Amino acid sequence: ALSDVLALELDDEPGRAADAVKMFSDASISIAYMFTFLLRGKGIMVFRTDNPEKAREGVILNKLNFIAVKDLSNWV
Repeated sequence: ALSDVLALELDDEPGRAADAVKMFSDASISIAYMFTFLLRGKGIMVFRTDNPEKAREGVILNKLNFIAVKDLSNWV
């Protein structure tokens, strides 16, 4: 089965993924699963949450960068 996931582009610096996870935790948004990887010098964090709409709001309010999964194929 397919599931909706969100993807963020993060700076490749220690703690950036932890900062994003803390933001979701502070907003009481659960992450069902998550994986991260580096691509072209950027950290990519892909995750599924129990509340994607609230997660999107948090990403926008915290000025994080969404990346569309379709755009990832252009990076490779």
